[in-house]
Amino acid sequence: MPIVNGMYYAEYQGNNSAQPPVVLIHGAGSDHLCWPVNLRRLNGFRVLAPDLPGHGRSAGVSRQSVREYAADLAAFLDALGIFSVVLVGHSMGGAIALETALQHPAQVTALALISTAAHTHIPAEFLNQLSSPASVKNAHHWLQERLISPESGAVLIRKSSAALESLRQEVLHNDWKAVASFDRCDRVKEIAQPARVICGKKDRIVLLAGSRHLAASLPNAHLQVIDNAGHLVLLEKPDEVASGVQSFLHSLSG
Repeated sequence: MPIVNGMYYAEYQGNNSAQPPVVLIHGAGSDHLCWPVNLRRLNGFRVLAPDLPGHGRSAGVSRQSVREYAADLAAFLDALGIFSVVLVGHSMGGAIALETALQHPAQVTALALISTAAHTHIPAEFLNQLSSPASVKNAHHWLQERLISPESGAVLIRKSSAALESLRQEVLHNDWKAVASFDRCDRVKEIAQPARVICGKKDRIVLLAGSRHLAASLPNAHLQVIDNAGHLVLLEKPDEVASGVQSFLHSLSG
């Protein structure tokens, strides 16, 4: 079980070592297993999928800011001797990717940002409910209503609900607090690296307008909108997301 700086990670050794490694950064309350197999095993690329501190199999405690998670990611990459990387992030993971690109621009060669915005409005009432055992079920209900498009089917909705119930309250609260406090609307224009912004058309957390704003603000970005999908588009439409990421990566090498 590979662990670096207290962070567990899964690794896929692709057959093209000339390309920068791809690092998958999961979202709030999640871990590396959120990534479908066809994203964890991108043909022709070395892929690493870490668990952030306090998540999955990683040690430590969860953070309350995206900046802290970005510092953890940078230390993880330095410990592995990775000085050029493509970052692929979902939701909070996308925010971490943006922050890392701002803090370490020479290290990040490109970004794929899934269900991500430069700032996401998270209601204070939701965060308050997450902070209390007496009201956490109300917070879960709020999330469950917004994570998945109804078109995705009952099975995925049930799995998502069960996953929420199994999460530690502190981790979920800290992560969503980090999402709520993240705001780089004034600085994303500084990120000149190639970027692919991928979103579900029916996302009710990062609204389509937020994804469009991010893609328009980044100097070198392309927007991919996936129909009949919500915030968990990577699980709702894994083939379309993987195809978008794969074509983006190949465009970089081309």
